[in-house]
Amino acid sequence: MKTIKTRQRRAGDAEFKWVVPQLGQSMQEWAKLAAEWMGEQSIGVDLRQHALSLFLDRYIVKQSLPHEPSTLLRDSTKWPSFYDTCCPKSFSGVIYNNHVNAFLDWVLAARFSRLSDDGTSILCAGFSNPVKRHLHSRATALTESARTPLPYRFIAELRSIIAPGRSFRDWTWAQGETGKRTADDWFETTRAQVNEEDPDCVWRERVDLEGNAVVEIWSPVRHMLLLAKLLVPLRTYQVRMLDSGEADYWKYSDGIWQVNQGSLASGTADKPTRHGVFRRVIDAELGAERTALYINTNKTADLYRGNTEPGYVVPWQHEELLYWLEKLRNWQERYNPIVGPCSWLELDIGQLGGNAKSKAQLTSLRPTCFLFRNASARDPLDRCKPVPAAELRRPWFLVLQELERRCASRGETLSSGKPLRFVRRGTTTDYPLHSLRVSLLTCLALDGDVPLPILSKLVAGHSRLLMTLYYVKAGPGRVSRVLKEAEQRIAESSDKSLQRFLEDASYEDIAMSTACNSEVGVRLALSGAPNERSPASWIVRSYGVCLSASNTSAVEAKGVTGCHNGGPKLNGDREAGLNGPVPGGPGNCVRCRWFISEPRYLDALRAHFNNVSYHLSETALKAKALEEKLELIRVEKATAEGKGVPFDRMSAYLQLERLWESAISQTDQLANDLIATLRLIHRCLAIAERENDMSGKHELVAVGATADLRMVLQETDSEALQVAEVCADAALYPDEDFGKAVLRRSQLLDSALVREGLPPFLMTFSEEEQLRVGNHLMERLATARLRGQSTSAGVKRIAGALDSGQRLSEILDIEPDDIFCLNEVEAVADALFLLPSTT
Repeated sequence: MKTIKTRQRRAGDAEFKWVVPQLGQSMQEWAKLAAEWMGEQSIGVDLRQHALSLFLDRYIVKQSLPHEPSTLLRDSTKWPSFYDTCCPKSFSGVIYNNHVNAFLDWVLAARFSRLSDDGTSILCAGFSNPVKRHLHSRATALTESARTPLPYRFIAELRSIIAPGRSFRDWTWAQGETGKRTADDWFETTRAQVNEEDPDCVWRERVDLEGNAVVEIWSPVRHMLLLAKLLVPLRTYQVRMLDSGEADYWKYSDGIWQVNQGSLASGTADKPTRHGVFRRVIDAELGAERTALYINTNKTADLYRGNTEPGYVVPWQHEELLYWLEKLRNWQERYNPIVGPCSWLELDIGQLGGNAKSKAQLTSLRPTCFLFRNASARDPLDRCKPVPAAELRRPWFLVLQELERRCASRGETLSSGKPLRFVRRGTTTDYPLHSLRVSLLTCLALDGDVPLPILSKLVAGHSRLLMTLYYVKAGPGRVSRVLKEAEQRIAESSDKSLQRFLEDASYEDIAMSTACNSEVGVRLALSGAPNERSPASWIVRSYGVCLSASNTSAVEAKGVTGCHNGGPKLNGDREAGLNGPVPGGPGNCVRCRWFISEPRYLDALRAHFNNVSYHLSETALKAKALEEKLELIRVEKATAEGKGVPFDRMSAYLQLERLWESAISQTDQLANDLIATLRLIHRCLAIAERENDMSGKHELVAVGATADLRMVLQETDSEALQVAEVCADAALYPDEDFGKAVLRRSQLLDSALVREGLPPFLMTFSEEEQLRVGNHLMERLATARLRGQSTSAGVKRIAGALDSGQRLSEILDIEPDDIFCLNEVEAVADALFLLPSTT
């Protein structure tokens, strides 16, 4: 703890006042130079201060180097390498080294240079910079961490340990644990402030050491922050700095939005103040009022770019998180009220997370009503400020220790028989809070730029999602076949093909006219002049072009692109240059940085979206069914533990839990694929709209240019409609993996035949035969007795009957033999089997 406090004192000391007391009077000149240089810095203050601390302490003092700048900077002596002796061998180490290099360049220019006749600064002879600048190379990049992430079933149990009930009064473990040794979460109050009727007011009376009666209220802030981290994969800093919205115009209350009547409310209906984590959004696609999450801090770049609204909106109506955040806001309003938003200039280094910020940076951030303000702070002036990150270590250790104890009490061990370990001695854990991975389900929404709120219902197994494309001028309707034919015509014209365009165009033109997942990745794949590119290594997919020759082998040669390095940066290090494999495995192009597409592939992208959506729906339903079974066995387990008797179904419980976690993980993977596909579609539509008045090179059909194309997301409960759409696309895009959609449609159609008293026959065919005959049969049924309706309306009508079990002869008002014309269907089947497959 002493080391941590020392580090924080140094990080918060921009004037380097610590140098002389700790390193000696002989370092005073270096301290003055460091303070003067830091006074000119406005960005990356914490990194620069830490770099100079390493230089002054570990390099000059620990390496026994001269303390006088004039001696150290003489070029007559070769000093040890600062990077080799003092810096971690990582990307951070390179940053520290280069900051010190810049500092010493400044010292040389300020103290050991002279001005020439023309005013140019010239370094005096005999002086040089002993710290050489390093490049950000692969050699300095961090490899992927070998730490095993905390399994999801333990994440779920940690949530239940912290929040076993629906009010703060139910959080008995947290209240008892933090009060055993210290009163970190308890703060003194008056009896008048206690509300015994409030289930979120936890209070106690005790006698202090002087014999006086003391009334205390328990603060849920620290454990609430841990719960938030266990629910969504936000950084700890982001959660600590969330705004409660107490000064907003609109207030989120019990799932609805109303005008904020609080004393801090500001803004108007026309120009509402909206700084809080609760963000009222109107979903343009669904026409509904929803609640998103507003993260008021983003990555470090937000502090530098002078944005009046840093952060981003998470389009995810996370009901569980919203429930608890609202409870915490209400609790703060009642038991830890504030008189107004708090200025960031009032925060100390601990409250800022140990990262120093310049005054300019802090001034640029608007005052905040901190949601996670530290109600139990010893200094009353700190109770309007966020809880320091250092104060989360102890409760995080304790909850992991409790998890370890519970696993031991029920006899849960490793396969070797050794007990499960989550903590070490002291407050050290094997799973640091800052590296907690909660990627299941929710991380897909943290992108910030994907407006898909109904995805939450989709992954919960409550609905299905279909995408349709239509032309504004032509009106709604299925345009897949028209677009496919147009795409084929354009592809046959080599001078208009995407491959030829990629081969000949400048990168700037390519960036303006194509959609991709990573502009950096495409720039690397298309590096050099057009005549230096290798089109032979590009592979055309149904919905775009792979720029890595579909290479799925993780070869060791540097610079070779493929599925093995088409994913995101390892460890989130955006500068180090190491990328992981494509999420979802080889061939998952919509998640790959080497993949590129354009508007002519829009319908193929739509088909891929619907295909992924179908698989996501099925997987989500499987996960939901497993969760229901798991919940029942959890009740049995809890009952047994409550009675103190052995739980004899632990093996079945663990097996079911593994199956559920696998299904949840697969659901998360497919949901991210769906998001990636939707993002590519949005980008293609934006490109088409932007180029509407230009050359017209993306014009596909006579009824309108691609810029007239619109996308519609349709939420439906119809499984039959979804498989019908997927199977129709299977005939157009054979490289899609349509899974069991064809077999499922055959089951539905054969069941309809049985209801009509006709023999089922589709399931006697091969899968390819079922696809082709089933498509013909669905088209015949959909176009029967349309009465002026569109074919898509006919498909919906038939799908509704297949889902409900209604007889088709009744809804079409014709005889069964006239509907199916079985002999004709069989004849068509025979003819189709004799013809070459068009799939």
